[in-house]
Amino acid sequence: MKKTIEELKRAPHPKLYDSYKAHADLLVDPVTKEALRSTEEGLLSSSFCYPIIKGTTPILLPHKVIDNSNLAYDTQDPLIQYSYLAYVKAQGDTNASYDSDGYKRYLFLASEFYKNVNLSGLTLDVGCDNTMVSSLVFPSKCKYVGIEPALKENKSGIVGMAEFLPFRDATFENVVFNTSLDHILDYHTALEEANRVLKPNGTLVVATNVWYKDATLLRDIVHFHHFRTSQLEVALNQIGELSIYNHECLRSLKNRGFSFFHVRKNP
Repeated sequence: MKKTIEELKRAPHPKLYDSYKAHADLLVDPVTKEALRSTEEGLLSSSFCYPIIKGTTPILLPHKVIDNSNLAYDTQDPLIQYSYLAYVKAQGDTNASYDSDGYKRYLFLASEFYKNVNLSGLTLDVGCDNTMVSSLVFPSKCKYVGIEPALKENKSGIVGMAEFLPFRDATFENVVFNTSLDHILDYHTALEEANRVLKPNGTLVVATNVWYKDATLLRDIVHFHHFRTSQLEVALNQIGELSIYNHECLRSLKNRGFSFFHVRKNP
């Protein structure tokens, strides 16, 4: 029950766009949600020009965060405080090594899950990490868009925050959080944003650790949450019809505290 990255690359997988221009018409100001205009300097709203790195990767963080990119601790500004906390958590190793047995098992389970639920259409991967790897778990019928709050290995995605998604309302057939929701401090706002950009009857998936005991955060340097199933059930039932998949290919990992939550958004 393991798949290497090379094995996944040989399987059919979704198109990975090498530039934001393929979906530029979907982008909006992350705070005001107004349409953006492409210029030589970057993506322009009525009040700010969002930069584009190497002509391919737009930085669509709230402009206050961009203006304070050194994240100097400011007790008077809640957004800068919030961003600073996220920055501190992000300094740890937020993901297992791509060569580890645990990551290979996750790749297998995720690819099997998305195949089994017949995922297709325009798909937003929130907290995508390395798009070159993360996109491989999705079926070829998906059109993949990745967003990640830090550049790191996000070579062909969009830099942005889950709490401020820079997309038009009702844009995506699918929105997924693949092991990323527990890294988001205000996960309620992140889910509200996911619901906003998701089309009616669209699919929301949260793949995450679920804790049954020893759930303290006092020994965890990278996560903001150790979710209980009941927490996610309450939050996700507000969006639509929730299913928690426990079929055979997921059972071994779920017993160790990992689940896929599948939501069909209300019409």
